[in-house]
Amino acid sequence: YAIHVSSEMIRAVNHYLNREGVPKEEREATMAYACDKWVRLAAPMTPHICEELWSKMGHDDYVSLSAWPKPDKKLIDRNVENAHEVVESTIRDIREIKKLLKGKKAKKVHVYVAPEWMFKAINSIRDANLPTVVGEIMKHLMANEDFRKHGKAVKSIVDRIAKENGLWDHSVNSKEEMAALIDSAEHIGNEFKLEVVIHSSEKPDYDPQNKARFALPGRVSLFLE
Repeated sequence: YAIHVSSEMIRAVNHYLNREGVPKEEREATMAYACDKWVRLAAPMTPHICEELWSKMGHDDYVSLSAWPKPDKKLIDRNVENAHEVVESTIRDIREIKKLLKGKKAKKVHVYVAPEWMFKAINSIRDANLPTVVGEIMKHLMANEDFRKHGKAVKSIVDRIAKENGLWDHSVNSKEEMAALIDSAEHIGNEFKLEVVIHSSEKPDYDPQNKARFALPGRVSLFLE
């Protein structure tokens, strides 16, 4: 509880405030909502500071007597959370690749998103509630003609599931993942001072090093140049 209210909340708020392109009215409304909950949650740990903040926020009562915040299920959207994680994972991967460039300056990053059939394949594994057993997963996928025709790529999915020791979060489909990354392209570009180009790995407009074939749902493939 204490870690989430302090360091985790600070990290999330700073991340939101540092993101460019958010309309001023939206940012202010979001922060007002977050601060209302945040101050109430922090009150048991820092009561005096929170009472002062509560008063400055325009409240006449005591924060210590206010209702404890409850989660609003209407505001919980797993698809949005997964899309956000894909963007953050992409940023982390770009950062690691830049380290490997050892001072070489990249000007552009090409981001390749997995094809739709891969999303369907992983979703079918999740729906079947299969254990993380390579043989069982492979048998399940190869029983479907739509997946079987992608032979080698199916094996890459199964190998990655084994490496990750299970399934991972990703957008609901390829279109949603593309949209999330396109929407965040400016944010990613500003983070690294790079031009960001998003491609579908099915028919990439540009792929000189054949990187598109490594893309998986929630695990984009990258090429920096």
